[in-house]
Amino acid sequence: MKKILNISLALLLTLPFSAHALEGMGSPRKLKLNARDLDSPTNDAAEQFHRAVQYRTGDGAVQNLSEALKYYTLSANQGYAPAQNGLGCMYRTGLGTRENLEEALRWFNLAAAQGDAKAQCNLGDLYSPYPNNEVLDDVSLENAIRCFQMEGYPWSQGIHEGGLAHLRDDFKYYTLAAKQGLATAQYRLGCLRINDQRPYEALKEALSWIYLAAKQDYRPAQNLMGILLRDISPSDDHKSQAEAWFKSAADQGHREAQANLGALYRTQKNAGEALRYFTMAAGQGDVLAQDTLGIIYRDGEGTAKNPKEALKHFRMAADQGDEEAQYNLGNMYLEGEDLVQALRWFQMAAAKNHLNALYSLGHMHQEGLGVDQDLAEAMGLYEIAGNQNHALSQNALGQIYLQGAATCGDLKKAYKWFSKAADDDDASALYSLGCMERDGQGPSKYRGDALLYFRKAAAQGHLLAKAEEEKILAPCRATAPEKEGDKKRQKTSQRQDLFS
Repeated sequence: MKKILNISLALLLTLPFSAHALEGMGSPRKLKLNARDLDSPTNDAAEQFHRAVQYRTGDGAVQNLSEALKYYTLSANQGYAPAQNGLGCMYRTGLGTRENLEEALRWFNLAAAQGDAKAQCNLGDLYSPYPNNEVLDDVSLENAIRCFQMEGYPWSQGIHEGGLAHLRDDFKYYTLAAKQGLATAQYRLGCLRINDQRPYEALKEALSWIYLAAKQDYRPAQNLMGILLRDISPSDDHKSQAEAWFKSAADQGHREAQANLGALYRTQKNAGEALRYFTMAAGQGDVLAQDTLGIIYRDGEGTAKNPKEALKHFRMAADQGDEEAQYNLGNMYLEGEDLVQALRWFQMAAAKNHLNALYSLGHMHQEGLGVDQDLAEAMGLYEIAGNQNHALSQNALGQIYLQGAATCGDLKKAYKWFSKAADDDDASALYSLGCMERDGQGPSKYRGDALLYFRKAAAQGHLLAKAEEEKILAPCRATAPEKEGDKKRQKTSQRQDLFS
């Protein structure tokens, strides 16, 4: 991953801004102002700040973003750091004014210079090259897990003191805020180090920051702790610690943690708790939870089968663009013989290169289900999936070429596609190769190859392959006793000759 040393102002304009900036704009006081209090003039910076918050949130006053901007400005101009940070957020997000990054940066910098941790964290967000400041990819996560496997748990000894001058801006500002104990900054600093795939010592520090944030009940950090502990090793101790972190975040409403906890309970065969947490996450729009609930209700996994609920949850995820849910939805409509809907959802999933959907769409074109029969279209779809090692599609192409449908007969191509699927030990492909070798349609013309393919397929439970294996071996088994009998008769004759 490339190091990004600096980010120009023009580039910053294109970066997504975290919702954390809104969290740093202040919360309404418990003692709220009445309408007369809000109308009365005040020069107190703290009071002006609280009025700005009430006008922004609509808590204790009618929401009025223009008034919020006015009071943030009055307070910020008096040097009140929380108001300066809040005003920076208003300009960054375009609340009550036109979005203005230069003004946002100016106010964040003024607040950060006074040590305001939230403003420092907002600057870190602006300078970070990673969208949403989360762990981005599996490679980064796996590197962190390998490092963490060598450390004990709990992890909290990896933070090193040192100057900030050598750090790039995102690290510098997150570090300033993290050292003040701001959990958001601690978490994002840890994620930043993981994403940069930094050296071992830096990864140790990343883990320490994430752990400190999790201890403060910061839900994203708790969820990441759960992921790390779940994946570090299969030990029951780590799994129970992962469950505890997931549960802490899930019970505070963190939807990804709810989905992760549901998945953990599902592997533990705790169907009731899995269903409960998946339902929580699905209600918050988590696609994985919605799709999994569809599977649970479709298959009756720990609950009664409920096709209506399955369709509902598959549809929720499919409408968010999830290709796995679109494919599952297509299958349910195909089984229910609603070919129009089946075709629609398979097409949507296939457009995203979902291999099973490509195969199913090819099958519908091959058989003329809901569309005019079109073998060329079917073969094109099978080939797209087959070239990506999809065994069902490879088998389908093999059968088309073997049977010579629509003058497509080509034994070499049939053998090629069956061989591709057989490379992954696909039983149907192994059986088909056995049949081709048995019938002299393969390249070797050696009967022993047929037996080899049948034997491999039979070992996977393929009944037709088992029957073919028995046919080939039957003559050998029948002649073996005869040969043994001949040897015994020969020895008896020889003994008789000695005494004759």
